[in-house]
This record gives sequence, structure tokens and C-alpha cells, in this order.
Amino acid sequence: MNRQVTDSILMLKPNNFGYNHQTSVNNFFQNELNLDRKEINSRVIKEFDRVVELLINNAIKVIVAEEQESDIVTPDAVFINNWLSFHEDRTIFIYPMYAHNRRLERRSYIIDLIKKNGFIVEDIKDISYYENESKYLESTGSMAFDRENKKIYAAISDRTNREILYKFAKGIKYEVIEFEAMQMVGGNKKHIYHTNVMFYVGSKFAFVCLETITDNRQRQNVINSLDKDAKKIIEITEKQMNNMLGNVIELTNNKDNFLLMSSKAFNSITPKQNKILEDMNFAILHSDISTIEDIGGGGVRCMIAEIFLPNIFAKKNA
Repeated sequence: MNRQVTDSILMLKPNNFGYNHQTSVNNFFQNELNLDRKEINSRVIKEFDRVVELLINNAIKVIVAEEQESDIVTPDAVFINNWLSFHEDRTIFIYPMYAHNRRLERRSYIIDLIKKNGFIVEDIKDISYYENESKYLESTGSMAFDRENKKIYAAISDRTNREILYKFAKGIKYEVIEFEAMQMVGGNKKHIYHTNVMFYVGSKFAFVCLETITDNRQRQNVINSLDKDAKKIIEITEKQMNNMLGNVIELTNNKDNFLLMSSKAFNSITPKQNKILEDMNFAILHSDISTIEDIGGGGVRCMIAEIFLPNIFAKKNA
């Protein structure tokens, strides 16, 4: 059975973080703050470093890549989970990205770094060519993987193309549970740009903003699928979603399991939700990434690419 949770992750330390006008057309979580570039980057680097320190202190293996001086400016590069994913069958997938300047985040030295850290890569499957057809699928932003049960939960949007989604799922032999998720924007309903801001599935539970799934049949399909696999549904409100409570990630150090979230998300948890997590023996880790959240429109889960590849060093130490 595939692992649902990993102890190894990849993060990218940004040097050119900023408000991305190309993504703001459908990422309604972004806010253009009145700060100069220097102040923004100073805050973001501190926020990033605090998250890395928190994880390392809890024995999570964090590989940190860093943007190079020669790189073209990519304001969203910190959200590294959107252009690649790592799988237990020793495969890396490279994905088609909606924004032109986000496509520049795909850098070979990042994959080289993964290999240098002992992770075994036998195949790189690049499906980014779909960009030529204006079709996009942004990795674990677009898809919430239930690896144990071989399912993909996905909210269809400009960034999550139905055709590619099903072709991808067929290729890896996963079932798709699709739906449309809508949020209120200026009094109107708009598609939520990424699944992972309103949906997360872990080893024992799922955080879901069910009220954003307006179609009754689709909502029930999601509920039925999670119930079938004994995933406890922890329903979150749209207000909590806007505080990035859907953008969480479960990690392990092979002794304890943790639920990582931002401090803004943590502060929005209700006592009832917290009790459910306590009963499941999850330790919540949280850190303030408010600048990244406000300007980038993504949360802590967006900053993390889970590594499920086997590691040659782990075999030697076994």
C-alpha cells in the first residue's frame, strides 16, 4: 500500500517573492500590500526560515532549495508544490502551469538536488506540453491525493483541467472524485483556483469546506467516498478556508504524526475541531506566514512538495 504521509519534503527559499498579477486573475486570496520589495522579501525569508526550523526541530527531513542569482524573477516560486510531484514508484511528474511566469519555476537544479540527497529517480514524466493547448493541472494544488486508496479529489477550475486530470489519473491508476468549488468574491460566486485551499485528505481525516461544493450530488459523492475509506470529515467554513485552514499538511518523523498549518489557520480552529484532532493524537505545528499568505494567496501546504521517492541512504542505514 502507498504511504499517505511522508517524513521527507522539499521547500524552496525565495529571493524574489512578490505579488503576481498573472495569477491574481483567478486567485482571489491574493492581496497587494503597500510594502516595498525589500520589506516584503525580508518578511518572507523570516517566515520561511521559521517554518523550516519548526519542521527540523520535530525531526522532519527538509531539503531546502534556493533560488539562484541567475534565475529569472518568479514571484511565486516558494509555492513549489505546483509544478512537480514525487511518487513511490520512483517517478517525478512535471505539470502544466496556468501563469506564464510560473512556468519559469521549473528548474533542473531542483531535481538534481533531490538526486544528490539520495532519492531514487527512474522516470521523469513531463506533461507540461499541455500548456500549448491552454490546459493546466497544477500538481498537488489541483489534486488532493489519497495515496492509500488511490483516489484523487479535484475541484475543476481554470487551473485544473478535466481532460488532463482524467488522463493523468488513468496513467497512475487512480480514481477521480471531481467537483466544482465556489467562493464568494465581491458578492459573486467564483471558482476556487486550487483544490488544496478547501480540501486536504490525510491518513485518518479530511479537512473539507463542504459549503463551497454547491452541487448536492457532487458534495454527497465526496462525503460517500471519504466515509467509505474511513476518513473522518472535519468540515471547515468558508471563513476558515479564507484563513487557510484547508491548506494544511500531515507529516511524520516515523514516530509521531504532525499537522502543519499557518498560525492564521490555527487561530481559526474551533474547540470541537481541535478536540477531534487531539483524539487522533495529532500534534499541531503552526507558524506565522501572514506575508506569504496575504500577498501570495497560498498557505503552508502550498510551500511543501512531499517526497515519496525511495532513498538510497535510508536503505544503507536500515
